[in-house]
Amino acid sequence: MRIAGHITRSINVPGGSRLAMMDLLDALKDRWHDCILIDARRNVRNTYRWADVIIAQHMAATEASLLGRVYHVPWLFYAHNRHQTRRCKNAAAVIYNSHFVMDNDSWSGKRLLLYPQYALGRYRTAPGHGIMLVNPSEEKGAELFYSVARLMPDREFIGVVGRNAPWQRNRAPSNVRFVGPFPSDRMSEAYGLCRLLLIPSKRGRSGWQETWGRIGIEAAVSGIPSIGSDIPALRESLGDCGTFPEYTAEAWVEAIRRFDDAEHYAAMSQKTLVRAAEVEAAIHEQVTEIERFMQKLVKEPHEHIAPEKPVIQKQRVVIMAAGSGARWQNYLGVPKQLAPVDGEPLIHRTIRQLRERGITDIYVTVRQYGALGQLPGGVTEYVKPFNDYEIDRVYGAKDLVPCLFLYGDACYTDRAMDIILSDTHPYRFFGSSRPNGVKLWREMYAIKADAWLIAKCGELREMFRTGKLRRCIGQDLHYYVAGVPIKGNRFQAVACSFSDDHYTALNDGTSDFDTPKDYDRWCKRYNGGKSFK
Repeated sequence: MRIAGHITRSINVPGGSRLAMMDLLDALKDRWHDCILIDARRNVRNTYRWADVIIAQHMAATEASLLGRVYHVPWLFYAHNRHQTRRCKNAAAVIYNSHFVMDNDSWSGKRLLLYPQYALGRYRTAPGHGIMLVNPSEEKGAELFYSVARLMPDREFIGVVGRNAPWQRNRAPSNVRFVGPFPSDRMSEAYGLCRLLLIPSKRGRSGWQETWGRIGIEAAVSGIPSIGSDIPALRESLGDCGTFPEYTAEAWVEAIRRFDDAEHYAAMSQKTLVRAAEVEAAIHEQVTEIERFMQKLVKEPHEHIAPEKPVIQKQRVVIMAAGSGARWQNYLGVPKQLAPVDGEPLIHRTIRQLRERGITDIYVTVRQYGALGQLPGGVTEYVKPFNDYEIDRVYGAKDLVPCLFLYGDACYTDRAMDIILSDTHPYRFFGSSRPNGVKLWREMYAIKADAWLIAKCGELREMFRTGKLRRCIGQDLHYYVAGVPIKGNRFQAVACSFSDDHYTALNDGTSDFDTPKDYDRWCKRYNGGKSFK
């Protein structure tokens, strides 16, 4: 799947919810999905065209709700606080970062759970000696932290600088040392200074409150115990490895001094290790559930599926390979139709696939005889009598109709070839209905043509010649046949506006190569063709 995580702030700005989104995308990448993070600097619309599914956060839900409808892409909302789901009227599901948030939200649709952490091993370190608070801001309990530090002047307290650093420093006693800020991939350095973690979170002036408490689990990976506020979110995240005193400086000092006992510290440290393992196992199961839901969600119920034993229709096949290849720029020193796919020239692969299915009447259109070197025996080269416009890749070979036109620069899966060759319609279009991870737009892969379709092709060609249309390619022929309206000099086709009467969607990995970048991207995705089926 192609999955885009949509956030509203720059990826360079730290924050727990951003890290949670990045962790989720990393988890899905590890399961061989293509994932992209969208922020304000990225071309959002192009990414929505590319994606199979969107996961949105915070105010990005507003944009996801609109663009999801425009580009026919389903989306999920990742909620990190209660009542955020009021912006999610058409979301396919809501992912909650904790049971606390889920149980206190009014969303009536599909609910999924995902603790906001992944790859906890990156935080593992040897514990230090300090008593630490991460991001000592008002809502994180900075005042209580500083009060405790004043009551324990002989102890070292450490404040990991966050977004409110100037305010934090001005109110701190002298035995508080500030460090950081640390990016997420270096937080192990901070935990390496820490023997005991304090999480005195409280409701902020804006109404914010803790909904999970990721730092307690990050520290737990190294056996560092936590003392936290007695609030539902921290109870859920820390479980029985947490200590939850009354919210007074004196009670927290007493709780800290209990950890001076070596046996107590060792016992609680062991509990934190167990809790970290529990959370890590739970996250794995949660990601699996989300992955399965998205796989069902993006499966196209109307996508044509080849029969188990396809009945191949005997027919003439014309492989179109007479283009100039200007965008290819003689990459690799060969025409794009000869680009290697697992060591086999591309057009040779297509010919082999046809012959394996009993197709023997095969033509290859070329600009001149021998342009593609020695083709497999039994294949007829055909030089078109005219090749003025792009649509002439089809119309210029009208003398060979009825036939099936395949694209010489396309790499077909075996499944796609079965679907195309088993089709019984007199004319038909075959192509993608969404971007495929190699191309950021839809592509045409095959056209089955009879005399009627060729006549329509001639009409379209004349409209282009006289300036009534600004473009005239295979996709436009489909629009013309399907009755898509023309405004100005272009078809008013919206994303995925395909007619089941004329078009078969192939979203199985089949792709074509227009540029070196297309080919390199495809090779990276399929290991040069070794993993392409």
